Amino acid sequence: MSQPSFEAVFGNSGNAGGAPAPPEKEFQIGDYVEIVRRHWKLALLLALVGAAAGYARYQITPKAYRTKVRIQIERNSSVVGLGGAWTQYLLNMEYYPTQYKLLESRGLAERTVKALRLHEDPQFNPSWTGSPGEGQSAADVDEATLARLGQKLQAGLSIIPIKGTHLVDISYRASSPELTAKIANGVAATFAAWRLEKGIETVSKASTFLADYVENLTGEIQNKEARIQAFGRDDDAGSLDPSADTALQRLEALNHDYVA
Repeated sequence: MSQPSFEAVFGNSGNAGGAPAPPEKEFQIGDYVEIVRRHWKLALLLALVGAAAGYARYQITPKAYRTKVRIQIERNSSVVGLGGAWTQYLLNMEYYPTQYKLLESRGLAERTVKALRLHEDPQFNPSWTGSPGEGQSAADVDEATLARLGQKLQAGLSIIPIKGTHLVDISYRASSPELTAKIANGVAATFAAWRLEKGIETVSKASTFLADYVENLTGEIQNKEARIQAFGRDDDAGSLDPSADTALQRLEALNHDYVA
């Protein structure tokens, strides 16, 4: 007995009636144009809403400006050249990171606030209601206000060392281009004045030390001269050999040091 074929049992898979399926219609560009033509008002409305939302966001977003000032930091010439290259490298490893930390420190920020009188600038200190030059002087600003304004300055400040150089960028960000330029340049100027002040203080201490040393040395030389005069009154003084007398040798050395 023969087995029924697959087609005989299940019929034609293309169509129940045996007719071929109609070909699928391709979507033409004209169909897109037709959709846009029928719904152009909706598309225009959506475009206008998007543009309005973008403009509103632009208007309510606070404006931000940034000014960058590049400075060069060099070590004191009095210490450059001491030791070998390895010693200089080790000293630089500590010196320059220290300078960068000083640049972004609260102490320098507060000095800049005082130097620029930012406590009287309404753009920087909105709570100020007076006129520039009125009210408190920079020296009389209370510590709480100075600390608050110093922290605000620090918040907008960025210190960016240039790798492989002694250059560093001082960058400040604020809502006013004039304010950013004023503060960025002010930080650089205040830092330079601070370094000069520290250098003068160091030189002053060294000068005081040397003055005390010279004074002590002068007193010792005078004592030696008095002893020599006492030796001169002795009948045996003429037989003294300066090269064999330790007191005379030391006196010559002291005189040499004093002249130097």
